[in-house]
Amino acid sequence: MGAYGAALTALQKYREEPAAATTFRALDEKVSQNPVTEEKFPCAGCENRCAVTRMQFSGGQSYFIGNRCERHFSNGGHARRPGKNLYAARLKLLFDRPMEPDRPPILTFGIPRVLNMYENFPFWCTLLTACGFRVVLSAPSGTKQFERGIATVMSDSICFPGKLVHGHIMELIEKGVERIFYPMVIFESRENPDTQNSFNCPVVTGYPDVIRSAIDPEGSYGVPIDSPVISFKDTALLKKQLHLFFKPFGVRPRCVDEAVEKALSVQRSVKEELQRQAVLLLEKAQRNHAFAVVVSGRPYHADSLVNHGLPELLAGFGVDVIPESAIPIAGYEGLTDTNVLTQWAYTNRILSVAKVAACTPHLEMLQITSFGCGLDAISTDEVRDILRFGGKSHTLIKIDEIINLGAVRIRLRSMLNAIRERTGAGMPERTEDPADRHPGGNTSDRTILIPWFSPLYSPIIPSVFASVGCRVELLTPQDRSSVELGLKYVNNDMCYPAVIVIGDIIKALQSGR
Repeated sequence: MGAYGAALTALQKYREEPAAATTFRALDEKVSQNPVTEEKFPCAGCENRCAVTRMQFSGGQSYFIGNRCERHFSNGGHARRPGKNLYAARLKLLFDRPMEPDRPPILTFGIPRVLNMYENFPFWCTLLTACGFRVVLSAPSGTKQFERGIATVMSDSICFPGKLVHGHIMELIEKGVERIFYPMVIFESRENPDTQNSFNCPVVTGYPDVIRSAIDPEGSYGVPIDSPVISFKDTALLKKQLHLFFKPFGVRPRCVDEAVEKALSVQRSVKEELQRQAVLLLEKAQRNHAFAVVVSGRPYHADSLVNHGLPELLAGFGVDVIPESAIPIAGYEGLTDTNVLTQWAYTNRILSVAKVAACTPHLEMLQITSFGCGLDAISTDEVRDILRFGGKSHTLIKIDEIINLGAVRIRLRSMLNAIRERTGAGMPERTEDPADRHPGGNTSDRTILIPWFSPLYSPIIPSVFASVGCRVELLTPQDRSSVELGLKYVNNDMCYPAVIVIGDIIKALQSGR
């Protein structure tokens, strides 16, 4: 495919500028024997520390390989002006803030720079300092930090952002903090009123317990880890939960209430400022008849070690890059017509951003997901459908701890070229309405397939459904063929029980009954 693409590009460029000069020197014997020297060195441009190789040719030309971005080492000659990267602004708005209280601190809390802290750190930092605590934040993620905690990772199948947590916890312990603050956030705030719920990712919610079991900070190092159960969905409940948490430290409920209101205000201001900057970029794209790209993922994809510098690489191609949290979604079409259960807060945000991108001519969408994310295994299919109905193409990039972005660079260039070709030719017409995917009619003439879940309650399911006029077919217990069919058809990020159940349904559909 690369050879075809190179040939088509050469032909297109020749047709556009047949008289243009070329630097290609032909494949004669002299050129084929041209000696090449190589020099390897680390790039010091950011914490990724890319291992760059400079290939020096006898004619004086150089070629660089190994760099994830083209900010410092470019093969493009006169590099185009880079686009604005709002991911960098997002990190500053999140983490560049006062961490000292205005009075002598009660004690020092360490907070790991991980997972949903890339969403909620402004709230927690403001809350703790307003209540009289000093905050110490772990450093930005790095390879050595990751290696520091890898020995305590209990499952190799967990996503890379989850594995990173262990290194951040070990760093806080080594910094000598008195306690570690790592709350268990069950519900995030509800951004869309028409969604069914705002659950957090199960890995994000439960990882404080994983750390308590895997590292045991208090038992092994004498550093207690505090993990209050938190809900951002209900402010009154949030205050009650925090009253209970701060009571042993002698913080009065009134002080907690005032700190919560202040922290919520700071959290809102961070989001509003990010959205203000995003709106300016969208207006600029509209004025210039260009486009911006929203890189949509989960909050922790703002971590430069997790995203491997992908937003900066994309901005290096001359387009403005906007994180999903910066896209204003108020006033756009809701999620009532989606094919997924809208109960996950960050999945709901991704779907909402896809709706915005689908109906905004000067906004395109790139989705990134981490290997092992079962929730994104479902969201990616729905995002693809939403964008397709809006005449947009869906580009998905899966990332993990592998740092070679050569293939990603090709994918991004292909995506940008495809967008430029499509927008130059006009937007395709919408051929199908999302509402058409939800057939109505009487359900009494249909059969509902129900997999076998448990010998305890599966046998009574047909009677329960029959009492409300539904005809069901209770499938037999799963066997090996259910597993094989599931592995053949199901996204490889889905958990094993889901693979078996879906395989069982496919087996029933293929039976001819």
